[in-house]
Amino acid sequence: MQPSHRVLLALVASFMVGLRSVACFSQGGLTTNLVAGKCSTGTLPRCGQHTVYKHANPLRCRSRLLFWQNLVCTEESGLERRGGKSLHVYAFVTMVGWGKNTLLNELSSLDATSCKEHFGSSIPPVILESDEIGKDKFWPVVEKTIKDGDDDLDHLILNKNFPPNSWKGTVKRLKRVCEEKQRNLCIHAIFPKSVGSERNAFSLFDCATCLYSVKNRQEHPNLSSSANNIPEVVSLFYKLYHVPGGRKEFLNNLRNNFTESVIEVDWIKSECMVSTSQDLDRKMEKLFWVTRKINRAKKENQNEIPDDLRSELDAVVVDIFDSQTNIQMFETCRLEPSRVLQSFLENLPRST
Repeated sequence: MQPSHRVLLALVASFMVGLRSVACFSQGGLTTNLVAGKCSTGTLPRCGQHTVYKHANPLRCRSRLLFWQNLVCTEESGLERRGGKSLHVYAFVTMVGWGKNTLLNELSSLDATSCKEHFGSSIPPVILESDEIGKDKFWPVVEKTIKDGDDDLDHLILNKNFPPNSWKGTVKRLKRVCEEKQRNLCIHAIFPKSVGSERNAFSLFDCATCLYSVKNRQEHPNLSSSANNIPEVVSLFYKLYHVPGGRKEFLNNLRNNFTESVIEVDWIKSECMVSTSQDLDRKMEKLFWVTRKINRAKKENQNEIPDDLRSELDAVVVDIFDSQTNIQMFETCRLEPSRVLQSFLENLPRST
Protein backbone atom coordinates (compact mmCIF):
# COMPACT_ATOMS: atom_id res chain seq x y z
CA MET A 1 0.00 0.00 0.00
CA GLN A 2 1.30 3.39 -0.92
CA PRO A 3 2.10 5.84 1.93
CA SER A 4 -0.58 8.26 0.72
CA HIS A 5 -3.21 5.52 0.97
CA ARG A 6 -2.12 4.63 4.51
CA VAL A 7 -2.40 8.28 5.55
CA LEU A 8 -5.87 8.52 4.03
CA LEU A 9 -7.07 5.38 5.85
CA ALA A 10 -5.66 6.68 9.12
CA LEU A 11 -7.55 9.94 8.71
CA VAL A 12 -10.80 8.09 7.99
CA ALA A 13 -10.34 5.87 11.06
CA SER A 14 -9.63 8.89 13.23
CA PHE A 15 -12.76 10.61 11.92
CA MET A 16 -14.95 7.58 12.70
CA VAL A 17 -13.59 7.36 16.26
CA GLY A 18 -14.35 11.04 16.67
CA LEU A 19 -17.94 10.50 15.55
CA ARG A 20 -18.42 7.74 18.10
CA SER A 21 -16.99 9.88 20.87
CA VAL A 22 -19.57 12.53 20.00
CA ALA A 23 -22.38 10.00 20.42
CA CYS A 24 -21.14 8.51 23.68
CA PHE A 25 -19.02 9.61 26.60
CA SER A 26 -17.78 7.03 29.08
CA GLN A 27 -16.39 7.88 32.48
CA GLY A 28 -15.97 5.65 35.51
CA GLY A 29 -17.67 2.73 33.77
CA LEU A 30 -20.91 4.63 33.07
CA THR A 31 -21.81 5.48 29.51
CA THR A 32 -23.87 8.61 29.04
CA ASN A 33 -25.84 9.16 25.86
CA LEU A 34 -25.50 12.63 24.40
CA VAL A 35 -28.05 14.48 22.33
CA ALA A 36 -27.10 15.73 18.86
CA GLY A 37 -23.40 15.62 19.76
CA LYS A 38 -23.63 17.69 22.93
CA CYS A 39 -24.96 17.59 26.44
CA SER A 40 -28.14 19.56 27.10
CA THR A 41 -26.05 22.08 29.03
CA GLY A 42 -23.20 22.15 26.52
CA THR A 43 -20.67 20.41 28.82
CA LEU A 44 -20.00 16.78 29.61
CA PRO A 45 -21.64 15.50 32.83
CA ARG A 46 -19.63 13.67 35.44
CA CYS A 47 -21.82 10.74 36.31
CA GLY A 48 -19.06 8.95 38.21
CA GLN A 49 -19.72 5.42 39.43
CA HIS A 50 -23.40 5.94 40.23
CA THR A 51 -26.11 3.92 38.53
CA VAL A 52 -28.61 5.72 36.35
CA TYR A 53 -32.15 5.84 37.77
CA LYS A 54 -33.51 2.52 38.95
CA HIS A 55 -36.55 2.59 36.66
CA ALA A 56 -34.78 4.06 33.64
CA ASN A 57 -33.06 1.91 31.07
CA PRO A 58 -29.27 2.26 31.33
CA LEU A 59 -28.03 4.72 28.72
CA ARG A 60 -25.81 2.94 26.23
CA CYS A 61 -23.98 3.73 23.01
CA ARG A 62 -26.26 3.02 20.09
CA SER A 63 -25.66 2.61 16.40
CA ARG A 64 -28.28 5.28 15.67
CA LEU A 65 -28.33 8.34 17.90
CA LEU A 66 -31.85 9.29 18.95
CA PHE A 67 -32.01 13.08 18.73
CA TRP A 68 -34.97 13.46 21.08
CA GLN A 69 -33.59 11.20 23.77
CA ASN A 70 -32.91 12.91 27.07
CA LEU A 71 -29.85 12.90 29.21
CA VAL A 72 -30.64 11.24 32.54
CA CYS A 73 -27.94 11.46 35.20
CA THR A 74 -27.93 10.86 38.91
CA GLU A 75 -28.59 13.60 41.42
CA GLU A 76 -24.93 13.37 42.47
CA SER A 77 -23.75 14.16 38.95
CA GLY A 78 -25.96 17.24 38.90
CA LEU A 79 -24.39 18.55 42.08
CA GLU A 80 -20.93 18.22 40.55
CA ARG A 81 -21.75 20.18 37.42
CA ARG A 82 -20.42 23.61 36.80
CA GLY A 83 -22.99 26.36 36.55
CA GLY A 84 -25.95 24.40 37.93
CA LYS A 85 -27.45 21.04 38.81
CA SER A 86 -30.13 18.71 37.52
CA LEU A 87 -33.69 19.91 37.00
CA HIS A 88 -36.19 17.06 37.24
CA VAL A 89 -39.35 17.69 35.22
CA TYR A 90 -42.35 15.36 35.65
CA ALA A 91 -44.87 15.03 32.81
CA PHE A 92 -48.16 13.11 32.84
CA VAL A 93 -48.48 10.67 29.94
CA THR A 94 -52.14 10.14 30.74
CA MET A 95 -55.69 10.43 29.46
CA VAL A 96 -58.09 13.18 30.41
CA GLY A 97 -59.96 12.14 33.55
CA TRP A 98 -57.16 9.95 34.90
CA GLY A 99 -56.81 11.86 38.17
CA LYS A 100 -53.79 14.19 37.98
CA ASN A 101 -55.33 16.73 40.35
CA THR A 102 -56.22 14.04 42.89
CA LEU A 103 -52.65 12.73 42.93
CA LEU A 104 -51.17 16.22 43.21
CA ASN A 105 -53.55 17.17 46.01
CA GLU A 106 -52.21 14.19 47.95
CA LEU A 107 -48.64 15.11 47.05
CA SER A 108 -49.15 18.67 48.30
CA SER A 109 -49.89 17.31 51.77
CA LEU A 110 -46.39 15.85 52.21
CA ASP A 111 -44.38 17.38 55.03
CA ALA A 112 -40.75 18.50 54.76
CA THR A 113 -39.43 15.18 56.10
CA SER A 114 -41.34 13.16 53.48
CA CYS A 115 -40.22 15.51 50.72
CA LYS A 116 -36.62 15.05 51.83
CA GLU A 117 -37.04 11.28 51.84
CA HIS A 118 -38.59 10.98 48.39
CA PHE A 119 -37.24 13.98 46.48
CA GLY A 120 -33.92 14.56 48.21
CA SER A 121 -34.96 18.02 49.35
CA SER A 122 -37.22 19.34 52.09
CA ILE A 123 -38.53 21.89 49.58
CA PRO A 124 -41.63 20.44 47.84
CA PRO A 125 -41.82 20.19 44.04
CA VAL A 126 -43.15 23.20 42.16
CA ILE A 127 -46.48 22.35 40.48
CA LEU A 128 -47.71 24.27 37.44
CA GLU A 129 -51.43 23.74 36.65
CA SER A 130 -52.15 24.08 32.93
CA ASP A 131 -55.91 24.50 33.29
CA GLU A 132 -55.53 27.35 35.77
CA ILE A 133 -52.73 29.11 33.91
CA GLY A 134 -54.39 28.77 30.52
CA LYS A 135 -53.39 27.00 27.31
CA ASP A 136 -51.70 30.00 25.66
CA LYS A 137 -49.84 31.09 28.80
CA PHE A 138 -48.69 27.71 30.06
CA TRP A 139 -45.35 27.37 28.29
CA PRO A 140 -44.29 30.99 28.87
CA VAL A 141 -44.96 30.41 32.59
CA VAL A 142 -42.96 27.15 32.53
CA GLU A 143 -40.01 28.86 30.86
CA LYS A 144 -40.17 31.82 33.25
CA THR A 145 -40.33 29.49 36.26
CA ILE A 146 -37.15 27.71 35.14
CA LYS A 147 -35.32 30.91 34.18
CA ASP A 148 -36.22 32.69 37.42
CA GLY A 149 -35.66 29.64 39.61
CA ASP A 150 -32.57 29.37 41.78
CA ASP A 151 -30.75 26.23 42.92
CA ASP A 152 -33.68 25.37 45.19
CA LEU A 153 -35.74 24.49 42.11
CA ASP A 154 -34.96 20.79 41.80
CA HIS A 155 -38.33 19.27 40.91
CA LEU A 156 -40.97 20.73 38.58
CA ILE A 157 -44.30 18.97 37.99
CA LEU A 158 -46.28 19.94 34.90
CA ASN A 159 -49.98 19.31 35.59
CA LYS A 160 -50.95 18.70 31.99
CA ASN A 161 -51.49 15.69 29.72
CA PHE A 162 -48.58 14.84 27.41
CA PRO A 163 -49.77 12.40 24.70
CA PRO A 164 -47.33 11.31 21.96
CA ASN A 165 -48.09 14.21 19.61
CA SER A 166 -46.73 16.62 22.24
CA TRP A 167 -43.42 14.89 23.03
CA LYS A 168 -41.20 16.43 20.38
CA GLY A 169 -42.24 20.01 21.11
CA THR A 170 -42.08 19.47 24.88
CA VAL A 171 -38.52 18.17 24.81
CA LYS A 172 -37.43 20.96 22.49
CA ARG A 173 -38.88 23.68 24.73
CA LEU A 174 -37.46 22.24 27.94
CA LYS A 175 -34.01 21.61 26.49
CA ARG A 176 -33.78 25.15 25.17
CA VAL A 177 -34.58 26.83 28.47
CA CYS A 178 -32.40 24.40 30.47
CA GLU A 179 -29.46 25.05 28.18
CA GLU A 180 -29.91 28.79 28.71
CA LYS A 181 -30.02 28.23 32.47
CA GLN A 182 -27.16 25.70 32.36
CA ARG A 183 -29.29 23.05 34.01
CA ASN A 184 -29.08 19.36 33.27
CA LEU A 185 -32.57 18.31 32.12
CA CYS A 186 -34.06 15.07 33.45
CA ILE A 187 -37.61 14.32 32.25
CA HIS A 188 -39.73 11.71 34.04
CA ALA A 189 -42.95 10.37 32.51
CA ILE A 190 -45.79 9.61 34.95
CA PHE A 191 -47.57 6.73 33.21
CA PRO A 192 -50.63 4.90 34.64
CA LYS A 193 -50.36 1.12 34.86
CA SER A 194 -52.71 -0.82 32.62
CA VAL A 195 -53.16 -4.17 30.93
CA GLY A 196 -53.51 -2.17 27.72
CA SER A 197 -54.87 -3.73 24.57
CA GLU A 198 -53.58 -5.07 21.27
CA ARG A 199 -53.81 -1.60 19.73
CA ASN A 200 -53.55 0.84 22.61
CA ALA A 201 -51.44 1.68 25.65
CA PHE A 202 -54.63 1.64 27.73
CA SER A 203 -57.58 -0.72 27.91
CA LEU A 204 -61.17 0.09 26.98
CA PHE A 205 -61.98 -0.27 30.67
CA ASP A 206 -59.44 2.49 31.44
CA CYS A 207 -61.12 4.72 28.88
CA ALA A 208 -64.59 4.02 30.27
CA THR A 209 -63.35 4.74 33.80
CA CYS A 210 -61.93 8.09 32.73
CA LEU A 211 -65.14 8.89 30.85
CA TYR A 212 -67.18 8.15 33.97
CA SER A 213 -64.93 10.36 36.09
CA VAL A 214 -65.15 13.34 33.73
CA LYS A 215 -68.92 12.96 33.46
CA ASN A 216 -69.26 13.18 37.23
CA ARG A 217 -66.71 15.77 38.31
CA GLN A 218 -68.29 19.00 39.50
CA GLU A 219 -65.64 21.66 39.20
CA HIS A 220 -63.02 21.87 36.47
CA PRO A 221 -61.79 24.90 34.50
CA ASN A 222 -62.08 23.23 31.09
CA LEU A 223 -64.06 20.00 31.20
CA SER A 224 -66.56 19.56 34.02
CA SER A 225 -69.74 17.47 33.99
CA SER A 226 -71.67 20.36 32.42
CA ALA A 227 -69.62 20.29 29.20
CA ASN A 228 -71.41 18.88 26.16
CA ASN A 229 -68.30 17.51 24.41
CA ILE A 230 -67.06 15.09 27.07
CA PRO A 231 -67.40 11.87 25.01
CA GLU A 232 -65.59 13.43 22.04
CA VAL A 233 -62.70 14.68 24.17
CA VAL A 234 -62.26 11.40 26.06
CA SER A 235 -62.42 9.42 22.81
CA LEU A 236 -59.86 11.71 21.21
CA PHE A 237 -57.40 11.26 24.06
CA TYR A 238 -57.80 7.49 23.96
CA LYS A 239 -57.05 7.44 20.23
CA LEU A 240 -53.86 9.46 20.82
CA TYR A 241 -52.46 6.41 22.63
CA HIS A 242 -53.24 4.03 19.78
CA VAL A 243 -50.22 2.12 18.51
CA PRO A 244 -49.87 -1.20 16.65
CA GLY A 245 -48.34 -3.61 19.12
CA GLY A 246 -50.22 -2.24 22.10
CA ARG A 247 -48.80 -1.16 25.43
CA LYS A 248 -45.42 -2.87 25.03
CA GLU A 249 -44.72 -1.05 21.78
CA PHE A 250 -46.01 2.21 23.26
CA LEU A 251 -43.55 1.89 26.14
CA ASN A 252 -40.75 1.40 23.62
CA ASN A 253 -41.83 4.55 21.79
CA LEU A 254 -42.10 6.45 25.07
CA ARG A 255 -38.57 5.52 26.12
CA ASN A 256 -37.10 6.16 22.67
CA ASN A 257 -38.87 9.41 21.84
CA PHE A 258 -39.58 11.16 25.15
CA THR A 259 -37.65 9.83 28.14
CA GLU A 260 -36.21 6.59 29.44
CA SER A 261 -37.35 7.42 32.97
CA VAL A 262 -40.91 6.08 33.18
CA ILE A 263 -42.80 6.08 36.49
CA GLU A 264 -45.64 3.56 36.21
CA VAL A 265 -48.34 4.33 38.77
CA ASP A 266 -51.05 2.03 40.15
CA TRP A 267 -54.54 3.54 40.03
CA ILE A 268 -56.96 0.68 39.37
CA LYS A 269 -57.61 -2.08 41.90
CA SER A 270 -55.92 -5.32 40.92
CA GLU A 271 -59.21 -7.20 40.66
CA CYS A 272 -60.40 -4.63 38.11
CA MET A 273 -57.22 -4.67 35.99
CA VAL A 274 -58.57 -7.27 33.61
CA SER A 275 -59.85 -7.19 30.08
CA THR A 276 -63.28 -5.66 29.77
CA SER A 277 -66.34 -7.73 29.01
CA GLN A 278 -67.32 -8.20 25.39
CA ASP A 279 -70.46 -6.19 26.05
CA LEU A 280 -68.53 -3.17 27.34
CA ASP A 281 -65.98 -3.53 24.53
CA ARG A 282 -68.79 -3.41 21.99
CA LYS A 283 -70.33 -0.31 23.57
CA MET A 284 -66.98 1.50 23.70
CA GLU A 285 -66.24 0.66 20.07
CA LYS A 286 -69.65 2.06 19.16
CA LEU A 287 -68.76 5.24 21.06
CA PHE A 288 -65.61 5.63 18.95
CA TRP A 289 -67.59 4.96 15.76
CA VAL A 290 -70.15 7.65 16.59
CA THR A 291 -67.48 10.19 17.57
CA ARG A 292 -65.75 9.58 14.22
CA LYS A 293 -69.03 10.37 12.46
CA ILE A 294 -69.39 13.52 14.54
CA ASN A 295 -65.87 14.66 13.67
CA ARG A 296 -66.59 14.21 9.97
CA ALA A 297 -69.87 16.09 10.32
CA LYS A 298 -68.18 18.96 12.15
CA LYS A 299 -65.70 19.37 9.30
CA GLU A 300 -68.54 19.53 6.80
CA ASN A 301 -70.81 21.78 8.86
CA GLN A 302 -68.40 24.31 10.36
CA ASN A 303 -68.21 22.56 13.74
CA GLU A 304 -71.99 22.20 13.99
CA ILE A 305 -73.17 18.76 15.13
CA PRO A 306 -76.46 17.50 13.65
CA ASP A 307 -79.11 16.83 16.27
CA ASP A 308 -79.50 13.20 15.25
CA LEU A 309 -75.81 12.49 15.82
CA ARG A 310 -75.85 14.27 19.16
CA SER A 311 -78.84 12.16 20.23
CA GLU A 312 -77.11 9.00 19.02
CA LEU A 313 -73.98 9.86 21.01
CA ASP A 314 -75.97 10.58 24.17
CA ALA A 315 -77.73 7.23 23.82
CA VAL A 316 -74.40 5.39 23.48
CA VAL A 317 -73.03 7.00 26.64
CA VAL A 318 -76.19 6.13 28.57
CA ASP A 319 -75.87 2.55 27.30
CA ILE A 320 -72.28 2.27 28.60
CA PHE A 321 -73.41 3.10 32.13
CA ASP A 322 -76.74 1.33 31.75
CA SER A 323 -77.08 -0.31 35.16
CA GLN A 324 -76.46 0.29 38.82
CA THR A 325 -74.00 -2.60 38.70
CA ASN A 326 -71.90 -0.83 36.07
CA ILE A 327 -72.07 2.46 37.93
CA GLN A 328 -71.00 0.76 41.16
CA MET A 329 -68.10 -0.87 39.34
CA PHE A 330 -66.75 2.42 37.99
CA GLU A 331 -67.25 4.18 41.31
CA THR A 332 -65.25 1.59 43.25
CA CYS A 333 -62.59 0.41 40.78
CA ARG A 334 -60.09 3.16 41.57
CA LEU A 335 -57.52 2.93 44.34
CA GLU A 336 -57.76 5.34 47.23
CA PRO A 337 -55.83 8.58 46.49
CA SER A 338 -53.34 7.77 49.26
CA ARG A 339 -52.57 4.44 47.55
CA VAL A 340 -52.01 6.16 44.21
CA LEU A 341 -49.60 8.58 45.90
CA GLN A 342 -47.83 5.68 47.59
CA SER A 343 -47.35 3.95 44.23
CA PHE A 344 -45.99 7.16 42.70
CA LEU A 345 -43.52 7.71 45.54
CA GLU A 346 -42.39 4.08 45.60
CA ASN A 347 -41.63 4.18 41.88
CA LEU A 348 -39.81 7.49 41.83
CA PRO A 349 -36.38 7.07 40.19
CA ARG A 350 -33.58 7.07 42.72
CA SER A 351 -29.83 7.00 42.35
CA THR A 352 -28.12 4.08 44.07
